Amino acid sequence: MSEWTKKSNHGLHWGWYRRRDTAKDWRIHLDNYEVCHDIGSEDPQRHLLKFGNEWGHRPFQHPNNLSHQNWHFWDNPEIPQLLWPNPANPMGSKDWIRWVPGEILTTKKTENGASRINDLLKHYSNGRVTAWHDIAPVKPVSFTPSKTMLLVPSSPANYEHYYGTNQARWIEQYSKELRRLGYEVEIRIKRGRKFRKQGNELTDQLNTGKYFGTVSQHSVAAMETIMAGYPAIVTGPHPAGNLATPWQEFADGHTRKPTLIDTINWVETLLGNCRHKSEIFGGTWHV
Repeated sequence: MSEWTKKSNHGLHWGWYRRRDTAKDWRIHLDNYEVCHDIGSEDPQRHLLKFGNEWGHRPFQHPNNLSHQNWHFWDNPEIPQLLWPNPANPMGSKDWIRWVPGEILTTKKTENGASRINDLLKHYSNGRVTAWHDIAPVKPVSFTPSKTMLLVPSSPANYEHYYGTNQARWIEQYSKELRRLGYEVEIRIKRGRKFRKQGNELTDQLNTGKYFGTVSQHSVAAMETIMAGYPAIVTGPHPAGNLATPWQEFADGHTRKPTLIDTINWVETLLGNCRHKSEIFGGTWHV
């Protein structure tokens, strides 16, 4: 386990936190943040933090209950390759996080984060990684003749808490629709990171050449798919911006084929909402 991965560095558990009135700096730690039980009544001047998803730990509070945007969401990064073993993160530890202001997934253009991330990668790899694309290469999206689509469901609780449905219903609905459109369907159920680090990443499965692309919702799978060079179809919120094809657009016969430069530009937008945990624990994220 990396030193940055240890929860003892911050002491937080899943759920919502508010900045203490007595906080003297911007370190994300229990010294500076306290549990928030009612986000709907919070002063917009007080920064809030949503640490992961709180189901099974505290009563779920949907971000839609907030009346302001002065909050950040902390979860796994929207560029999953940062968590794969590489010279800047040899053990594939959770040293990098998604740090999105005012929403769960990046949907808006943000500050380009490439320069900051590249400096951190170079530092933590002792110069062996000089830029993000050394560990997260981008391929141009191309269309294969395959008529097999890979359905990539999000975690079951995401459907229940955010969208008022369930994973089984989503799988059934879009499997049926894909077959109606002439596709065979395979399903990739989300597994733990230990399994995915052993050559079983989504990118590895796509690169078998068996699939046309993926269908997903509320998942970084859309971005990983496009970076691997395949089209991503989305049925709801996602982190791939204008690069992904909305479901109805796909059903109407059009699939987006983003250019290489468009994909690179959006990756660097997502990196603007990415932090190394040293920035979080040291408070420099707020600089």
